[in-house]
Amino acid sequence: NNLASRILLFGALEQRDDIDEPLVGDVVEDLQSDQLPRAALQPSATAVPSGDGDGDGVTRLAALEARVHSHENALRQIVDVIDELAGGAESDNASTAAQAS
Repeated sequence: NNLASRILLFGALEQRDDIDEPLVGDVVEDLQSDQLPRAALQPSATAVPSGDGDGDGVTRLAALEARVHSHENALRQIVDVIDELAGGAESDNASTAAQAS
């Protein structure tokens, strides 16, 4: 379900009419890059919260920040598509109202 939802979302964002093998491959690759190993998301016993000891805390933080940026970009694309669709619907409504009068 997750894969199918992402494929449809990706297709809509990219304004694609056809779902083909390259599109599915792009989505699978994107999903794999979004998934961090569980160990990277859970604090380790040796992690230093301030990041000034070993590199484990710094590495985990960098991975989480990268994931947040990826999600922010995806959300911006979704908002842009929604705005575009809403703008198109508003102009269609205005045209219909003008034609009716």
